Amino acid sequence: MLTRQQKTEQIEALRNKVAGANSLIAVDYRGMTVDNANTLRAKLRAAGGKQIEYRVTKNTLLTIATRGTPHEPIAMHLQGPTAIAIAFDEPSAMAKVLVAYAKENEKFRIKGGVVDGELVDPAGVAVLGTGVGPVREARHMAVA
Repeated sequence: MLTRQQKTEQIEALRNKVAGANSLIAVDYRGMTVDNANTLRAKLRAAGGKQIEYRVTKNTLLTIATRGTPHEPIAMHLQGPTAIAIAFDEPSAMAKVLVAYAKENEKFRIKGGVVDGELVDPAGVAVLGTGVGPVREARHMAVA
Protein backbone atom coordinates (compact mmCIF):
# COMPACT_ATOMS: atom_id res chain seq x y z
CA MET A 1 0.00 0.00 0.00
CA LEU A 2 1.32 3.39 -0.94
CA THR A 3 1.73 6.10 1.66
CA ARG A 4 0.23 9.53 1.10
CA GLN A 5 3.73 10.89 0.36
CA GLN A 6 4.36 8.17 -2.26
CA LYS A 7 1.01 8.88 -3.90
CA THR A 8 1.77 12.60 -4.02
CA GLU A 9 5.16 11.90 -5.61
CA GLN A 10 3.60 9.58 -8.21
CA ILE A 11 0.89 12.11 -9.04
CA GLU A 12 3.51 14.83 -9.51
CA ALA A 13 5.64 12.56 -11.73
CA LEU A 14 2.58 11.65 -13.81
CA ARG A 15 1.52 15.31 -14.02
CA ASN A 16 4.97 16.22 -15.37
CA LYS A 17 4.80 13.44 -17.98
CA VAL A 18 1.26 14.37 -19.03
CA ALA A 19 2.18 18.06 -19.28
CA GLY A 20 4.70 17.27 -22.01
CA ALA A 21 2.52 14.72 -23.83
CA ASN A 22 0.31 15.29 -26.82
CA SER A 23 -1.52 11.94 -26.57
CA LEU A 24 -2.52 9.32 -24.03
CA ILE A 25 -3.99 5.92 -24.88
CA ALA A 26 -5.43 3.69 -22.16
CA VAL A 27 -5.24 -0.08 -22.53
CA ASP A 28 -6.45 -3.09 -20.56
CA TYR A 29 -3.46 -5.33 -19.89
CA ARG A 30 -5.27 -8.14 -18.03
CA GLY A 31 -3.79 -11.53 -18.78
CA MET A 32 -0.52 -10.18 -20.15
CA THR A 33 2.70 -11.64 -18.83
CA VAL A 34 5.77 -9.60 -17.93
CA ASP A 35 7.38 -10.86 -21.15
CA ASN A 36 4.37 -9.61 -23.15
CA ALA A 37 4.63 -6.18 -21.53
CA ASN A 38 8.37 -6.02 -22.18
CA THR A 39 7.83 -7.00 -25.82
CA LEU A 40 5.25 -4.24 -26.20
CA ARG A 41 7.59 -1.70 -24.57
CA ALA A 42 10.36 -2.73 -26.97
CA LYS A 43 8.04 -2.30 -29.98
CA LEU A 44 6.96 1.13 -28.77
CA ARG A 45 10.60 2.15 -28.21
CA ALA A 46 11.48 0.94 -31.71
CA ALA A 47 8.64 3.00 -33.17
CA GLY A 48 9.23 6.21 -31.26
CA GLY A 49 12.37 6.03 -29.14
CA LYS A 50 12.04 8.17 -26.05
CA GLN A 51 9.00 9.91 -27.53
CA ILE A 52 6.69 7.07 -26.42
CA GLU A 53 6.28 5.58 -22.93
CA TYR A 54 4.18 2.70 -21.64
CA ARG A 55 3.44 2.29 -17.95
CA VAL A 56 0.96 0.66 -15.62
CA THR A 57 -0.66 3.21 -13.35
CA LYS A 58 -3.38 3.50 -10.77
CA ASN A 59 -6.55 4.95 -12.27
CA THR A 60 -7.14 7.37 -9.41
CA LEU A 61 -3.60 8.75 -9.54
CA LEU A 62 -3.80 9.30 -13.30
CA THR A 63 -7.22 10.93 -12.96
CA ILE A 64 -5.82 13.38 -10.41
CA ALA A 65 -2.69 14.00 -12.50
CA THR A 66 -4.71 14.91 -15.60
CA ARG A 67 -7.13 17.29 -13.85
CA GLY A 68 -7.03 20.72 -15.41
CA THR A 69 -5.10 19.52 -18.47
CA PRO A 70 -6.25 18.86 -22.04
CA HIS A 71 -5.91 15.14 -21.19
CA GLU A 72 -8.55 15.19 -18.44
CA PRO A 73 -11.15 13.31 -20.58
CA ILE A 74 -8.94 10.16 -20.35
CA ALA A 75 -10.72 9.53 -17.02
CA MET A 76 -13.66 8.13 -19.01
CA HIS A 77 -11.45 5.19 -20.04
CA LEU A 78 -9.95 4.48 -16.61
CA GLN A 79 -11.86 1.50 -15.27
CA GLY A 80 -10.29 -1.80 -14.34
CA PRO A 81 -6.61 -2.61 -14.78
CA THR A 82 -5.10 0.13 -16.91
CA ALA A 83 -1.79 0.82 -18.53
CA ILE A 84 -1.17 4.08 -20.32
CA ALA A 85 0.80 4.76 -23.46
CA ILE A 86 2.09 8.31 -23.65
CA ALA A 87 3.24 10.00 -26.86
CA PHE A 88 5.28 13.18 -26.59
CA ASP A 89 5.32 13.70 -30.34
CA GLU A 90 3.31 12.28 -33.27
CA PRO A 91 0.69 9.83 -31.88
CA SER A 92 0.18 7.75 -35.03
CA ALA A 93 3.33 5.62 -34.47
CA MET A 94 2.16 4.74 -30.95
CA ALA A 95 -1.38 3.98 -32.14
CA LYS A 96 -0.07 1.79 -34.97
CA VAL A 97 2.02 -0.33 -32.58
CA LEU A 98 -0.84 -0.66 -30.06
CA VAL A 99 -3.38 -1.65 -32.71
CA ALA A 100 -1.03 -4.23 -34.24
CA TYR A 101 -0.25 -5.61 -30.78
CA ALA A 102 -3.96 -5.88 -29.93
CA LYS A 103 -4.51 -7.90 -33.13
CA GLU A 104 -1.70 -10.30 -32.15
CA ASN A 105 -2.80 -10.68 -28.51
CA GLU A 106 -6.48 -11.19 -27.77
CA LYS A 107 -6.01 -10.40 -24.06
CA PHE A 108 -4.71 -6.91 -24.83
CA ARG A 109 -7.50 -4.37 -25.37
CA ILE A 110 -7.40 -0.69 -26.29
CA LYS A 111 -9.86 1.27 -24.16
CA GLY A 112 -9.50 4.66 -25.86
CA GLY A 113 -7.53 7.81 -25.40
CA VAL A 114 -7.05 11.52 -25.71
CA VAL A 115 -5.24 12.84 -28.77
CA ASP A 116 -4.52 16.55 -29.10
CA GLY A 117 -7.07 17.21 -26.35
CA GLU A 118 -9.87 15.23 -28.02
CA LEU A 119 -11.38 12.03 -26.64
CA VAL A 120 -11.11 9.06 -29.02
CA ASP A 121 -12.63 5.59 -28.77
CA PRO A 122 -10.84 2.34 -29.74
CA ALA A 123 -12.03 2.70 -33.35
CA GLY A 124 -10.57 6.21 -33.46
CA VAL A 125 -7.25 4.88 -32.16
CA ALA A 126 -7.31 2.21 -34.89
CA VAL A 127 -7.89 4.82 -37.58
CA LEU A 128 -5.18 7.04 -36.09
CA GLY A 129 -2.82 4.06 -36.34
CA THR A 130 -3.29 4.04 -40.10
CA GLY A 131 -1.52 7.40 -40.25
CA VAL A 132 -4.59 9.17 -41.61
CA GLY A 133 -3.67 12.51 -40.07
CA PRO A 134 -5.25 14.75 -37.47
CA VAL A 135 -7.54 13.26 -34.86
CA ARG A 136 -10.57 15.01 -36.38
CA GLU A 137 -10.11 12.95 -39.54
CA ALA A 138 -9.58 9.79 -37.49
CA ARG A 139 -12.78 10.43 -35.54
CA HIS A 140 -14.72 11.14 -38.73
CA MET A 141 -13.50 7.96 -40.43
CA ALA A 142 -14.24 5.85 -37.32
CA VAL A 143 -17.84 7.02 -37.34
CA ALA A 144 -18.35 6.55 -41.08
